[in-house]
Amino acid sequence: MRIPLFKLLVLAMLLSATMSSCIVYHAPTTSLPLLAEKGEKQLEASLSASAPLGLAPALNVSFAYAPTNLLCTQAAVSFTNEKAFQAQLQAGIYKNFQPAVLEWYVGYAYGTSYSGKSSDLNKDNFYYDGYYQIPFTQLNFGFRKLLHGFVDLGVGFKGGLMLPHWDKVLIADDGTLSPEYTFDSPLGLFEPQLMLRFGFQQVKLTLSLAYTHLSGIEYGNTPFTYEPIGIGLGVNWSF
Repeated sequence: MRIPLFKLLVLAMLLSATMSSCIVYHAPTTSLPLLAEKGEKQLEASLSASAPLGLAPALNVSFAYAPTNLLCTQAAVSFTNEKAFQAQLQAGIYKNFQPAVLEWYVGYAYGTSYSGKSSDLNKDNFYYDGYYQIPFTQLNFGFRKLLHGFVDLGVGFKGGLMLPHWDKVLIADDGTLSPEYTFDSPLGLFEPQLMLRFGFQQVKLTLSLAYTHLSGIEYGNTPFTYEPIGIGLGVNWSF
């Protein structure tokens, strides 16, 4: 039994290594602002990691603003590696029920993907490269300024349609690149997220936990995949 078990473990490690370098999308931990009043601005910077195939680090920056007692806006950008990033713009409405806050946004995201060099079981070298677009809507709900203003907590639900353009590029032994095929089928997207902020009234630490589901990709059973879990730690400044 030792030999089959050893072979099984080695095969699992090889498959995991292969899949971890074929990742084309990472679950984002974009800030949930929960804007509460006219003129409020929020700036948040965070570091995040995606799982479970590989703890890919990302740098995230977000700015949110409430120009009126009804309208809210947000812009965010995330960098995963030297060739992969995501930027999004959204606008919507909010209502402050004191201490509960409700936000509803409509937005658009654009991102680039780069999986990094990989090898399959036939020892063919390749990578995935491309971009995607996401028109989406998002509903955020939570509570602001709990415990004398030192705690915020909330949940967000983002849904949309991902429009990918991902190329699989083969790498010959002499370094020649040749596209093999392009994946451009629309994918349904659903991203819930939990958020906890604590600290001072204007400056708080932010903890985020996000999940991504892409309908149309059978997770773990396609040539490429995505990281469904995102964990973030950041600093939020409300002014």
